[in-house]
Amino acid sequence: MKESIDECSQSFLQYIIGKQSETNSKNVYATKAGANKEKLISYALTGKVTKFKLRPMLYKFLLRQIHIEKNFDVWITQQIDNYVKYNKLKEEFLNENSLKKLKSKEDDPLHWDSLYQTNELRHLISIDIARTYQEIDIFQKEEIKTMLFNILYTYTLSLQNKTNNKDTYKQGMNEILSMFLLALYPFYFPFAKYSQLSTEESRQNIKNEILIIYKSKVRDDYIKSLYLFFHNNIFLESDLYFLFETFMSKSMLDIYSDDKSKLLNRCKTLIDEKIKLLDSDLYNHFTIVDLQCGIFLERWFKCVFAREFPYEQCLILWDAVIANDLIDNSTKKQTEHGLEFIDYICIAMIESERDLLLLKEEHECLTLMLHYPEKEEIFDLVKLAEDKRIVYGDLLRKKEKLLNKGKKEIKEEKKEIKVVEKKGNKLIPENEYDSEEEIKNNNERLFNFKGNSLSAFLNNINNNKGSASYTTNKDFQEKKKIIESKDDVISAKLTIENLYNKYKNYFDS
Repeated sequence: MKESIDECSQSFLQYIIGKQSETNSKNVYATKAGANKEKLISYALTGKVTKFKLRPMLYKFLLRQIHIEKNFDVWITQQIDNYVKYNKLKEEFLNENSLKKLKSKEDDPLHWDSLYQTNELRHLISIDIARTYQEIDIFQKEEIKTMLFNILYTYTLSLQNKTNNKDTYKQGMNEILSMFLLALYPFYFPFAKYSQLSTEESRQNIKNEILIIYKSKVRDDYIKSLYLFFHNNIFLESDLYFLFETFMSKSMLDIYSDDKSKLLNRCKTLIDEKIKLLDSDLYNHFTIVDLQCGIFLERWFKCVFAREFPYEQCLILWDAVIANDLIDNSTKKQTEHGLEFIDYICIAMIESERDLLLLKEEHECLTLMLHYPEKEEIFDLVKLAEDKRIVYGDLLRKKEKLLNKGKKEIKEEKKEIKVVEKKGNKLIPENEYDSEEEIKNNNERLFNFKGNSLSAFLNNINNNKGSASYTTNKDFQEKKKIIESKDDVISAKLTIENLYNKYKNYFDS
């Protein structure tokens, strides 16, 4: 499963740090990555991360573990600082002294389970880890199980400490962390020379040595050393921890929250707003067959497609999800989107099976989505998801534009009505031949109609065309409030225009 270290180091040189001649002469620590941030992110958006063997560094950049805009010397500091910070957290929350080595017999070696199943949380995490990707060899290694346990246990207790919530670990978090392990593990190697980081002095010595190599005129000869610093096995656990922690903070905690309304609202938004606007025929079909989309969407959201596709394909989806969360394609500025691209991949998965779904009943649709078909070209889903995001954004902007236009026109209509009202206390002037009793009777007849719409109001006026039709300013205001509460803005606007034109002579007088 391990990648070729020669290929990895050359890719690291070519795409991340650049050759010595390419660095800014005024800043010997400038990197190629900093100058080509958008290009590197585009690799994640176009499925090229696997080809260029850049996933570990790109994930560190995209999830802000290392700041791509900073210089090489800052990268080294950030890498070491994260390692130190994680080990302090682990020491605080994973008290090794309390994890007594339990032995069934005095001379028997300790079994992995017996060490960690010492309370309910440890038991729950250890069970999840034991059944994670059992078909993949690395997950059967004791050191990998221990590493995953350390991260999940430390993360859970750290989160409990911040939120004062004692029920923060949920099944499925192990699968999120495991995907990060699958993303990083092939690129990390043991390198004892850079593994001595226990003291401040040793860390400073290693940093100085790395900087000397970086500035060397024969960098090609030392490129493996630079690569092995950032991809050293000693950093694997701390890198996984902070990547996982940042990823979870980007809306995933809402998905795993005990408050189910947050997940339900996201599912509802995806179907009742996005799918409805993008594909009304499919939305109507789901409504007719009463498809409970939340059943499959919950799994897609919680595991981020880890159960739907082989991990090699799933990681391509993750590349796009993480990259889309950092870059705003319209402004080219960094921004946070709460992993919203997950929604569009869900939409792409649904739309790619559209023809079949339209022919199926509720239970057949559900079966299809819960046993999602294999995809030969997984990047087709990424492209379709991007297309759906662009189309939805365009439709939303058009809808918003029309709504704002309607609001503006209605506002102008209201101004005109106010001008008319100022001409007198009555919308329609009294006829001098009408008695007060006739005025009262006609007004009652005018407003005593079924329904509160302005259309009904106008129809009633037509029906009373031959009689004197008056209304006091107070009556008109009451009806206007009813009209304003209606959603059908266009209908209201047209009816107001008709009403105004019909009695324009009265207004002018």
